[in-house]
Amino acid sequence: MPPRSSDADWRLAFLLGLFASAFLIGWALAPARPVFQTAYLLTGFAGFLVGFGSRLGGGCTSGHGVCGLCRLS
Repeated sequence: MPPRSSDADWRLAFLLGLFASAFLIGWALAPARPVFQTAYLLTGFAGFLVGFGSRLGGGCTSGHGVCGLCRLS
């Protein structure tokens, strides 16, 4: 279902907040920055697959992370 025009503002604000918070946390915790053993592109692709699979299955990513993994589903 395509988003309604009234949804565009909060969706854009949500996406900007996601990126802004990542940069702010990275700046604030620069000395304690974690080291990833995988490439950023691979991590991003894995996140895309989780989102796509959750959408395809009619669920949500937070529900999958919170409840689905502990149930091995």
